[in-house]
Amino acid sequence: MLTLSRRLSTFQLKRCYSVKAAENLRRTSNNSIETVHSVLDTGLRVASHSAYGQFCTIGGQLLNNHTILVAIAAGSRFEVYYPPGTSHFVEKLSFSSTKNFEDKSKTLELMEKCGALVDCQASKDTFLYASSCRISNAYEILRLIADAVLRPKILDEEVAICRDVIRYENDTLARQPEPDPLLSDWIHQAAFQSNTIGLPRYCPSDGVGEITSSHVLSYLSQYYTPDRIVVTGIGIDHGWLVDAAKELFDPRESTWVQQPERLLKNIPPLDDSLAQ
Repeated sequence: MLTLSRRLSTFQLKRCYSVKAAENLRRTSNNSIETVHSVLDTGLRVASHSAYGQFCTIGGQLLNNHTILVAIAAGSRFEVYYPPGTSHFVEKLSFSSTKNFEDKSKTLELMEKCGALVDCQASKDTFLYASSCRISNAYEILRLIADAVLRPKILDEEVAICRDVIRYENDTLARQPEPDPLLSDWIHQAAFQSNTIGLPRYCPSDGVGEITSSHVLSYLSQYYTPDRIVVTGIGIDHGWLVDAAKELFDPRESTWVQQPERLLKNIPPLDDSLAQ
């Protein structure tokens, strides 16, 4: 009888917590969380989204985790006038040496100091530079991403290392029992032939040696322009994000503006074609 009483008490307690949780969920879902948009004079777009970022850990410590994401309208679908795989090099060279970070070790030091994660992912038509960090470190992390986007050094030795990395990864993908990424790429190539999203996502191994730092920088100069960039923040004050974006994403400080001699002598036209 005592055991049954305890079970009944436990059930009632759990039900009480479940009802309270459901009520809290309803209250949260009814609250409108606003997304704010702004466009800078350069054409760069800024968006912010309110969020509740407090997570309690054992011991009562509160961590405020927030997300910063920079999206760019670039990718392999814009490579029709460039060697296939140019954007693949851009992705692999991300967060290498920049104007304010001499090498990857400096980037790792900042990540460790801030307890942050940073990453760059590319698709056929979009580049995403993202980070999850504490609000107190948001400026430093946004500065790191801005450097990776606008102020990379793209050294010849880095490109040489990147060639070896891509060759190795291509070989690894080809040996996988289920090469899903390659299969998806082949389907797009078959459907759209040699235009837009039919262009290869991965650099062909036999063409790795063709791509130079000049190709990479020239590609960035055309497709990493402010009007193609969106800076977003979740759980970050919009006014603060706008001011930080104005300061850190100044196109006049980009590598290709500061060092135009490193670009291709004949810059190809901008690809604004539609899928055929």
